[in-house]
Amino acid sequence: MSLKEKSDWSVNARDTLFPFGKMDNIARFAKIIENSPEGITLLDKNLQIIYRNSSAEGITGWSTAELILYDIESVVHEDDRGWFGVVLTELRALPGISKNCCFRSKRFDGNYIWLECVFTNHLNDPDIAAIVCNFRDVSVRKKAELASRYALEERNIILESIEDAFFAVDKHWTVTYWNNMAEKVLELPRREILNKKLWEVFSAAVGSKSYLSYTAALESDHAVRFEEYYAPLGKWFDVNAYPSEGGLSVFFKDITERKLSEIKLKELHESLQQRAKELATTNAELEQFAYIASHDLQEPLRMVTSFLTQLEKKYSDVIDEKGQKYIYFAVDGAKRMRQIILDLLEYSRVGRTDDDLEEVDLNKIVSEIHTLYQRQIKELKAVISYGGLPQISTHKTPVRQVIQNLISNSLKYRSPEKAPRIKIKAVQKASFLEVSVSDNGIGIAPEYFEKIFIIFQRLESGDQYPGTGMGLAISKKIIENLGGKIWVESTKGKGSTFFFTLLNHQQ
Repeated sequence: MSLKEKSDWSVNARDTLFPFGKMDNIARFAKIIENSPEGITLLDKNLQIIYRNSSAEGITGWSTAELILYDIESVVHEDDRGWFGVVLTELRALPGISKNCCFRSKRFDGNYIWLECVFTNHLNDPDIAAIVCNFRDVSVRKKAELASRYALEERNIILESIEDAFFAVDKHWTVTYWNNMAEKVLELPRREILNKKLWEVFSAAVGSKSYLSYTAALESDHAVRFEEYYAPLGKWFDVNAYPSEGGLSVFFKDITERKLSEIKLKELHESLQQRAKELATTNAELEQFAYIASHDLQEPLRMVTSFLTQLEKKYSDVIDEKGQKYIYFAVDGAKRMRQIILDLLEYSRVGRTDDDLEEVDLNKIVSEIHTLYQRQIKELKAVISYGGLPQISTHKTPVRQVIQNLISNSLKYRSPEKAPRIKIKAVQKASFLEVSVSDNGIGIAPEYFEKIFIIFQRLESGDQYPGTGMGLAISKKIIENLGGKIWVESTKGKGSTFFFTLLNHQQ
């Protein structure tokens, strides 16, 4: 259809559809606007279509003959129809004004497109006498904007829901984002920081670790992570900053509680180290004192024992039976005192493990102890059963001493009515070995299970069961120094089982 034919058609259409008179002005303008790439529609005062150019038909898919059968608002999307009607009402009421709007319009095929329109009221202009609508299809741009907006909204939802505080700045340090956790952690509302220069708001932080780290991240285009104490709030923060083309994204969290715990632990560790040094010095002094004391005490005891023995030899014919008995008691007491001194010295030295870790065969250790007590075992008709005991990586000498003490006690605290029966077993449990020494001796009442491991605690008479009461105390100290524990299970009159654990350094 030629330009003249289209113009004539428009005039004919106008004469047929709108009985207002001829459209000489419209025909004249049609020659000018017909080939405009923009869609152009002219409306009368009742918002009825007077004229549409070919671009308007091409954009919407509606021919003029088809569209004039509808109310113009009926092709507007229902979600936009309300405010669109307000725009048209305001437009009709105020001749000479223009209104810009963007809305969804239904095409002839039923799909909706986005139209960007400029409505201008020329009803009072005698040369035009119409409302002119210039529009174009902006669906592609609008969809891109909506996609961008949805992505932004989704990002904002994520950034507002994370546990970390977050903010973003552009390359000029203007704050572009500040989430709710940042408001809470830094006690600074979003309205007071958004779109402002970061280092103007936090001017006191210029030159700080944060300032230097953020600057380095932007300049090197590499992420940084650091911890910093922020004095104005008295808080510690763990910070991660990630550079991008747009600027810098910063995630941070309040680690004050953790940091204070670390500081306290460090102080406690240093205090314990200092205390350990003091204890080591004190222990060394005590050990030296024990050694000197034991040496100095043994000498007069040897003199007492020696002179009493000489007295008994030289004057045995003069001293009566009662006197000889007194001399015996004195010598026996001196011997006991000497043994107590030796046991104290041994107790003070427990923990000084001079030997290195080695593979220790427990069967061999028990065999050696069996040989050591061979005469006593034979006299008592005792039976010591063992076998299949494992090898363990440990310190040989102290372990041997513990097993020897326990076997010695089983032989000592035997039942007068039956021969001793001693059984030694070992069970591997996770990273440690549990060793047990059982007997059928006199047993121990439950109320004494803890007491027997205390120094000088003896439950039985010294006349019937000789000793200083140091053996189990020494054994307990040895086992605990090796990282294990020792305990007893017993029934009075039926025997006892002593258990102790050893760390297996091979595990």
